[in-house]
Amino acid sequence: MKKIISCVLILAALLALVQPACAAQPPEIDAQYVNAIKTYVTLSISASGKATIVTSATAKTGVTNITAITRIQRKVGNSWIFVENWRYSTTNRTFSKSYSTQLSVKGQYRAVTDFTLTGATTEYITNISTATY
Repeated sequence: MKKIISCVLILAALLALVQPACAAQPPEIDAQYVNAIKTYVTLSISASGKATIVTSATAKTGVTNITAITRIQRKVGNSWIFVENWRYSTTNRTFSKSYSTQLSVKGQYRAVTDFTLTGATTEYITNISTATY
């Protein structure tokens, strides 16, 4: 009887040690930027075809210039064709800019923003947002 109780206690101790290792979750991976704190682009399209694109960037201390080039593209087959583009540049460390255009053809669209953040080094970041009209 003592051997059975000893075996049960040893088994319980082993399971107590194993359970936390099984419950551990892997850490979430975030992008690590040199100059940027956050960048994003969002594309929304109304039922009437008005596309609104919002681009935003927040930079770390030491960044002297942010440039954002945003283009809207329409998907044709497996390719994306140019529709329109905008360029914005600032010496501030933060900005948010909104652009609008009227779309004439229904389909799948995307807004692609290429950010250039310049400080002691230059960093290039691309963000994409898609929507359907």
